[in-house]
Amino acid sequence: MNKFSKYAIILRAYSLPASVIPVIIGSYLAYQMDKFNPIIFGLTLLAAIMLHTGSNLINTFFDYKNGVDKEDADDIGIVKNLIPDLKAKKLAISLILLSSFIGLGMVFFLNIPEFLLIALPGVLLSWFYTAGFSYKYKAMGEIGIFLAFGPLITIGTTYLQIQQFSWDAFWVSIPLGLLIVDILLANNIRDAKTDAESNIITLTHILGEKGSKVLYFTIILFAYLIAIYHTNSISSLLFLLSIPVALKLIQTANKREYTILVRNTAQFVTAFGINFILVLGIKSLI
Repeated sequence: MNKFSKYAIILRAYSLPASVIPVIIGSYLAYQMDKFNPIIFGLTLLAAIMLHTGSNLINTFFDYKNGVDKEDADDIGIVKNLIPDLKAKKLAISLILLSSFIGLGMVFFLNIPEFLLIALPGVLLSWFYTAGFSYKYKAMGEIGIFLAFGPLITIGTTYLQIQQFSWDAFWVSIPLGLLIVDILLANNIRDAKTDAESNIITLTHILGEKGSKVLYFTIILFAYLIAIYHTNSISSLLFLLSIPVALKLIQTANKREYTILVRNTAQFVTAFGINFILVLGIKSLI
């Protein structure tokens, strides 16, 4: 295994669409307003990726310390000795701090201290997911993930570009956040047994496997409905392009292939996000 592949596993690179797609769409909204700045976009994307991968790694560390991750788990960075636990912790903190410094730098140079009201909750949600209060272990993971990867990152991205609140960014963030919640939900369905053995409570333990799958399917439906309602034009028909991918997710879930479902859901976020950009772009031309 080469170094790139090794760190792709350690940092869970497959999950990066959850942070990359909202940044791209939030920036695209700014572009439509003729206020897009490529330097701010690059810095925002870099900060988002650093915060996301740092959060992934600190969660890996605390899951390992709490006995959550086993050798047959999806998150194998520490349990398979791909990275020592203390090195993982140091790297995670370094990535989170670097992301924070980039954010603070933009706040200073753009003179938008109010942006901290968006950025700080995102950092706190990332850290306390499994550290400290560890809300993931208390069946609140979906709420935190929705806020962090939905409204906060999308609205925050657009705010950095246009330096004011955007209702368009808010509405776009809802279906994106919902679909990213489905990544976590698929993960929790897959890990229900091992989580229970570690005395961890997730939404899946409350709803059960069947109820969790119903919620998973419902989230996909609502994401489409909200996106179509917001765009409200003939261009919304382009969302049909991603429906075959959504149907494949449903088939995978019904086959109980949950490990595949987690990764495929992350890929679906990418497909849906690209669809969203196409729809918004064509809508602006009509």
